[in-house]
Amino acid sequence: MEPAGLAVGIAGLIGVFSTCLDIIERWDSYKDFGAEFGSLITRFKADKIRFRQWGQRVGIDKSKHGDGYHKALDDPSIRPVVDEILQSIKHFDDDTGNFTSALRPISGSVDTLAHSKTVLPRGRPQFEKYQGATSRKSRLGWALRGKTRFLALVESFDALVQKLYDLVPPDQTVPGQIISEGRYSNLASLNDETRKGLNEWLDTHDSKQMYDDFVRRRLDGTCDWILNRSEFLQWQLLPSNNAKLLWVHGPPGYGKTILCARIVQHLIANSGASLAYFFFSSELETRENPFAIMRSWISQITIQNRDAFNIAQEKLEATDGCVASRTDIEELFESITQNIPECIFVVDGLDECAMRENDSKMIHRESLLEFLKSLRDIISKSKSRLLVVSRNEQEIRQGLNNKTTRECELLELQILPQDVESDATMFSQSIVEEKLANKSETQRRELAHRMVDRCESMFLGIKLLEPDLVGGQNLKQLRRLIDEAPNRLDRIYDRNWERIRNLADDNRYRAFSILRWATFALRPMTIYEITEALLLVDDDCGELDYTELPDAVDEVYIKTRIVELCGSLIEVRKAELASGVGHSTIHLSHFSVRQYLMTHMPACADELITNEQLRSSNEAIQSNILAKTCIRYLNCQDVWRGIEQLERVDSVVQAFRGYAANSWHKHVKQEIINSKEVTRLINLFFSPANENWESWRKNSENALQNRMIQYEGEVLLGNPLFYASLLGFSETVAHLIENVGIDVNCVDSSNRTAILAASSKSWVSGVIQLLKKGASVNIASNKGRTPIYAGASEGCVEIVKLLLEEGADLTVATKDGWTPLNSASSNGHIEVVKLLLEKGADLTVANKNRWTPLDLASYNGHIDVVKFLLENATDVAAANGSTPLIRASSNGHDKIVNLLLAQQNVDLQFSDVNGRTALSWAATKGHKIVIELLIADERFDGNSQDHTGLTPLMWASQKSQDSVVELLVQHGCCVHDNNMYSFFFQVAMFMMHKAFEEIAAAMHFETDDFTLELAGLFKEIE
Repeated sequence: MEPAGLAVGIAGLIGVFSTCLDIIERWDSYKDFGAEFGSLITRFKADKIRFRQWGQRVGIDKSKHGDGYHKALDDPSIRPVVDEILQSIKHFDDDTGNFTSALRPISGSVDTLAHSKTVLPRGRPQFEKYQGATSRKSRLGWALRGKTRFLALVESFDALVQKLYDLVPPDQTVPGQIISEGRYSNLASLNDETRKGLNEWLDTHDSKQMYDDFVRRRLDGTCDWILNRSEFLQWQLLPSNNAKLLWVHGPPGYGKTILCARIVQHLIANSGASLAYFFFSSELETRENPFAIMRSWISQITIQNRDAFNIAQEKLEATDGCVASRTDIEELFESITQNIPECIFVVDGLDECAMRENDSKMIHRESLLEFLKSLRDIISKSKSRLLVVSRNEQEIRQGLNNKTTRECELLELQILPQDVESDATMFSQSIVEEKLANKSETQRRELAHRMVDRCESMFLGIKLLEPDLVGGQNLKQLRRLIDEAPNRLDRIYDRNWERIRNLADDNRYRAFSILRWATFALRPMTIYEITEALLLVDDDCGELDYTELPDAVDEVYIKTRIVELCGSLIEVRKAELASGVGHSTIHLSHFSVRQYLMTHMPACADELITNEQLRSSNEAIQSNILAKTCIRYLNCQDVWRGIEQLERVDSVVQAFRGYAANSWHKHVKQEIINSKEVTRLINLFFSPANENWESWRKNSENALQNRMIQYEGEVLLGNPLFYASLLGFSETVAHLIENVGIDVNCVDSSNRTAILAASSKSWVSGVIQLLKKGASVNIASNKGRTPIYAGASEGCVEIVKLLLEEGADLTVATKDGWTPLNSASSNGHIEVVKLLLEKGADLTVANKNRWTPLDLASYNGHIDVVKFLLENATDVAAANGSTPLIRASSNGHDKIVNLLLAQQNVDLQFSDVNGRTALSWAATKGHKIVIELLIADERFDGNSQDHTGLTPLMWASQKSQDSVVELLVQHGCCVHDNNMYSFFFQVAMFMMHKAFEEIAAAMHFETDDFTLELAGLFKEIE
């Protein structure tokens, strides 16, 4: 039956949206309520603009007449929710009159008070002087009731507008409109370059496309069972200091990823918390690094929350711009979770990291355990929640059960066949309805249930049976087919693999090639890309024969030349934003297929890797096969013809170029049986006379750059030796110097050398190799970066030591004023710091932002570096407009604060250029442990004012740090008299749940008739 909300239709949505616009225009009457409401009014205005733009961009604005609306509004699971959100906004009008009557009488007096220059006298406050005809009770009633409700409305409006952006992101809407990209838009006003710079520093992966794909693939009505499970409700509804971790686990093939996407969809629609998700996949280039999850989460939260963005931006500005290290990411994630209340973090597919098969399996296992331990520790100290969806793997269990605190309870929800039986039946019925439409309803129902029983409710098993269902078979044959079908994944794959092995030679080779790309490519390949790559049929093929391309890349081609060759081992997914089927991508049907192919994919020709111990080397061998294909492709003239012209995006021609150009070097593996052939191809490709190499270099220049080796202007002619060093190809470096004759100190137009490239990649053997060939250690790039600076930034003590032995100058600073010691201190590389100081580095030199090495280490929480610098420093007093104590306090590093407080010459009362002390910054950001340390020191003045007249207590109240406000009040912090009235408005919400007499006494207000009357009013209001 059609959902009731769907009946509204697009016309109905247009009408409701128009009504909502009229209502929020009336809310503009609040704009004259004075400075006291400035921040709320600003939030409201921004949300109003976002709301109007959303309607215009998804096509439901009245001027669009329903033409060209967003296709997501056709989704029966989305449109009713959109209508419900719009109806909620519409009914906000019920409260508008209440606010108007409550606010308007006092608007003038509040404005007068806010702009008055009169210094109020001590003693009894003279409210009558400002209130006019408004009673004291009315004014305080508004302070505690009206403003609270107005704030609630603004926050609700903000949340609902955000939900609209989440459900229907305006990214592919009305033709001809230019719209901003990204999952969220509430920070769209931020400079694009600033955001881009932050994401480059985070080096993050966007999960949104994968999430959208999984949401589309979910069959309507499935996966809702989990939303009513007691474990999920307990995790979702209990107070944030309990049940923060929920682990949903089950066997392979039971739809865990689609289930996770449904949970995320539910949380987006029903939770007001900031939410970040990550879908781990063997198709991701970052599949071996679980900390990529944390990077992505940070990026998503900074898009949703301005405070989080500011925290991340501060962290970035305190570094020298290199890609954030693991330590940076952990510290930043912890800071965000402590300062942004009740975030929700979701990760799916951690087992795909735990089950990677390669030479460094134990290393990756340790990395996963370290990630889970770090994640659990951070979550336990915050109000955030964590949801993990995966198989029941021992590594994951061990990491999540690492009980470092009593405050982090782990809930488990095991997926059993009976949990998904209903969903599996619906899924089976959908397949039977499509494949066996010629059968009767009774027969289809029987066969669907038969498939579910045979596969024990395993979605993947049911899906893999789909190709075998043929409408021309009779009921008896179909029953036998289902009953005799293998019900274990390995047996299902065996049957498919045997069929591929028996194909004719050309088809078998083509099937192997498709499976190889689907299994070992760094990302999913499009139909266009893989079709062009398949033109290189063997190692002797040196040119592209475009006459072998299909007449058309259409559904028939995909079915007969790709899908039918590989069977159920692969699936083709249509691209959401693409117009043609050629942009569809090829995927393995399940992660378990990859595990199967690891032991079955031929290393060369039809030779199988059957020895279990050779599985890891087989991955490297297969990767080198792909590298060879990419290099041979890039060395073809046809690849680069017409590169300056606008390329057709709907053509097979040159479709593979982007992947080959950016990924070939990532596929190269050394010391494998086919490594020599790969090296030979690289050496030929890197010949200075090879025009194809220069074309590749120009095409890929931006992708190869990082902040350490970035250049100014255009590099007119590339230096093959620089790029060979950058990519770590030792034999090619030797070939270029010894056989080709390139000068080891050759520089490009950005003045970059090969040894700078090697140092920036911590390639120790490469640096040694270049030094032996006479490389100069003091040539700086146009950005002022030297090899020793690059080595120090990366924390490679071996390289720094080698360069110092060769006479490297450790005093050379970059154009931003960063010395090697600045960078090493900022990044926490203690051994490098020790070595540089031992060699005479000056620890007082600040960068252009006036941050010293001690400032940088203190701010970034590197306590070992701070200890060492303090031992070697003569003075930690104020310098350059701030102190290490302020830096550490603002970022919540309590251990460093404690260390600095123990220094005799530290100035506890020093204030920065804004007049703010360490206590002021700690109070603003809610760092309670730091505050306790500071106020326990008798040298501290907890009531100092900054240049705007605000005290630490007022900063805490302004930032809604209620627990900090209570802590400061308990320790005698108060509000200066001339700020008392504005302060009442700021902390009214905090005071509502306290008896006023207790608060007033703690804040040292005079207990006179006014105070008693005020206390009575608070009690009455409560």
